[in-house]
Amino acid sequence: MHIQSFGRSAVGQIIKHNMRTRETNATRKYKNENIDKSRTERNYTISTRPYGARQAYDNILSRDDVYVSTRKDLNTMCSLVLTLPKDYDGSPFSFFDNARESLDKMIGGEQWVVAARVHMDETTPHMHYMFVPVVPNESKDNPRSRAYGYDYTVSSKKLITRQFLRELHPRLEREMRKREPTRTINLCTGETRERGNMDIEKLQQKQRRQRLNEREKELKKREKYADRAERLADERLSRASDVLEARGDTLEKMVHEADKKRAVDALERDYLTAFERFLRDNCRIDSSDERNKWREKFIDYKEQAERERSEREHARDIAPSR
Repeated sequence: MHIQSFGRSAVGQIIKHNMRTRETNATRKYKNENIDKSRTERNYTISTRPYGARQAYDNILSRDDVYVSTRKDLNTMCSLVLTLPKDYDGSPFSFFDNARESLDKMIGGEQWVVAARVHMDETTPHMHYMFVPVVPNESKDNPRSRAYGYDYTVSSKKLITRQFLRELHPRLEREMRKREPTRTINLCTGETRERGNMDIEKLQQKQRRQRLNEREKELKKREKYADRAERLADERLSRASDVLEARGDTLEKMVHEADKKRAVDALERDYLTAFERFLRDNCRIDSSDERNKWREKFIDYKEQAERERSEREHARDIAPSR
């Protein structure tokens, strides 16, 4: 829960931002990165008035029994942001309705409320509770005071005191538990006690810092994984290079020996072919018997050469590789 006070010059923009609708989203730009414009139509206002927030604000300041100082630094409106607790086990609509009634009681009545707008288009549902800080006028009977005769006066310093802020969370929690005794309502968390009541701008800055820190952690984690993967890849490439280098010599030797054997076989085939051509062209054999005799010798020699070559190839195949 966070509360912040605003002067007259900032009230218009704050009301427009908090009361945003789908139509205003089409032309407005927001600093908040968490706004999902597709869900803006789910936002709703908790109010019994027939008119809007700006008119409610003007009506309060123009009341005859309310004194408004002309000081330029006067804060005429406060905005309290109440976030739906993570462990709340009921309906968000019921939670914010009861919270609205409890806050009305704490600031002095519904008559000082400008509007209560619930945002459902951000990361966590929350309510912007806007009101004019009005307190009973202590100078009502002092004729020398400018506030003489007024029942109330606008003063955020007198309403939003340290005591008010210190009791805001536990008091609201007690009121909420009275209205919903069967629900889990924890507004006074450890984070709340640590940071106190932070204004909206500081809260958004803190959230941006947290997101930035988370992104930096994720980036460092990815860099760590990338370095590890690169190191493993380098190790694997180094081992593969060593294996290829070691096998390269063996493969080179095997290829060289195979080339030599294929060259010998080729020479042998060429010799046999040339020998057959020589016999056919140069040996004049008249009788068919002699011709058949030389042919048989040549065939025998050729078959023997083929057997020897086949035995050499078989020996190469069964020989252990080096």
